[in-house]
Amino acid sequence: MKIKMVLLSKILLSSFSYAKCNNENQIVAYKCLQSELKTEKTKMNQLYQQIYAQYDDKNKQLLEKSQKAWLNYRDVQCNQLLGRLTYGALGMSAGFAAIDCELNSIQFRLKELKSLTL
Repeated sequence: MKIKMVLLSKILLSSFSYAKCNNENQIVAYKCLQSELKTEKTKMNQLYQQIYAQYDDKNKQLLEKSQKAWLNYRDVQCNQLLGRLTYGALGMSAGFAAIDCELNSIQFRLKELKSLTL
C-alpha cells in the first residue's frame, strides 16, 4: 500500500509544472506546492484588481459575475476530485491532487484574465 501511495504521489507531482517542488520528501514537496498555490492566487488577485480598476461599472459587474462563476466551477470541480480520491483513502496523495487541481484552475484563469487586459 505504501508503495502505491508513493507511486501515486510521484505521478501527481510529475503532472505539475512546478518541477522545483518535486522532492523525495513528501512533506517538503507539499509545503512547496502550498507556497506555489499562494503565489499563483496572489498573481490572480492582483491581475483581477488591475482589470477591475480599468473597467466601467457595467463591465465591473460582468467581471464580478464571471469571477464568481469561475470560483464556483473551480470549487465544484476540485471538491469532486478530492471526494473521489479521499473515498479511496489515498491520504496525502489526495492533498497533492487537490493542490494540483487548484493550481491548474488558477493558471487557466490567469490566462483568461490576461486576455482581458487593456
